[in-house]
Amino acid sequence: MKRLISLLLCFALLLPLLGCQQEELLSPGTFYYRRTETAYSGTDGVIAPELRELHGIQTDLDSLLMLYCSGPAAEGLSSPLPPEAEVLDWQLEEQTLHLHFTGALAQLSGVDLTVAAGCLARTFLPLTGAKTLILTADNTLLNGETALRLSESDLSLRDSTSDRLLREFTVYYTSSDNRYLIGHQVSVQPISEEELPMQLLELLLTPPEGTDLRSALPAGTRILSVRIANGLCTVDLSREFETKRFNNIGRRCMSLLSIVNTLTGLEDIERVEFTVEGGLLIRYGSLSITEPLTRDERCIGPVRTGLGEQDATAFLCHGSEKLLVPIPIRLPQDGAVTAEELLLRALLSDPGTNGIRSLIPAETALNFVTTSGGICHADFTAEFVSNPDDLAYAIRVVTASLCTLDGVEQVKITVDGTIPDGFDAEMFGTLSPDSDWYL
Repeated sequence: MKRLISLLLCFALLLPLLGCQQEELLSPGTFYYRRTETAYSGTDGVIAPELRELHGIQTDLDSLLMLYCSGPAAEGLSSPLPPEAEVLDWQLEEQTLHLHFTGALAQLSGVDLTVAAGCLARTFLPLTGAKTLILTADNTLLNGETALRLSESDLSLRDSTSDRLLREFTVYYTSSDNRYLIGHQVSVQPISEEELPMQLLELLLTPPEGTDLRSALPAGTRILSVRIANGLCTVDLSREFETKRFNNIGRRCMSLLSIVNTLTGLEDIERVEFTVEGGLLIRYGSLSITEPLTRDERCIGPVRTGLGEQDATAFLCHGSEKLLVPIPIRLPQDGAVTAEELLLRALLSDPGTNGIRSLIPAETALNFVTTSGGICHADFTAEFVSNPDDLAYAIRVVTASLCTLDGVEQVKITVDGTIPDGFDAEMFGTLSPDSDWYL
């Protein structure tokens, strides 16, 4: 067993070498570290090389590892390894270099682990003449694997960006009031096509600087893994996504749809399911998730007030219990049309995505809507009562949504100007929202 590489020895070795950085190096060697800020031009976007003085230690792998683990000397670079990660043992046999780390290496996952592996491979394969690097962590797995193996042929795919094009993607954060999802354009150089979804999701954890956008994910959430098969993307999240979820139902929806809308912007992803540390997420607080989620653009902002758009809330039915959840929507400018009519048009055309729907029967049309004395009277065509089993819920959707508008306190619904025969007259009375209607 090789001796434990301690930080104390790292610093002892590093001190006499730091003074050489400003002078001509006697035996320069190239170490690769992570950039503190990703660069979108040049040959290395995520990692970058640093020349170090290796005079007297060129063939001493213990010393080279100690020097590397001490971290970079140059500004703008940082170690890709966790501070607690140390090399317990190494072996170099038949052009294969095996580095065995403490279990702290397993703190890394996804893009972070890929970057760390790439930095180590690009540094130590040339220095040792090895063709393959194997990474292991003491008594733990790395991204679910017992070992990570990188060869020379992997490096151009994992770390070299010289032949990768800068590509534009949309990542969804929330507005400063956490009401709408806001798409933010990002320029990304994919580490590989397989790693691209993870790269985009990692960006969701920290809102972009210089904006008032916020992350839609609960504090402490980590992206553990991403798997794609036949258009279905499975995203495994750390336990904080569940234990620190927001109390507000609308914000929980934003947490889910921030991920879903970001990923479904990629060509090979149509649906997204969630797991939390490996367990399938079927309820997110009071929200039921019975099927993988698909793209939902109803809550994408911002409200373009300069174009006459209005901010409104649609209350729609969710789950088997058909309780109401709030969905923010933008009402378009349409001449002198009232907000009441614009909101009802939105309810009538609602696509019913991810189990959140209006339950107003298809083909229903609005005859007229008027408001007077705090009472909004909405009259629909006969299709409105074509599904008796869902009629009470459709009435709740209309009533609760209209009562969010200024000047509307109660709602009266009629069908072709009258209360339809064969239905409970109380359902078509003057109604106010009831607290039992809401999720």
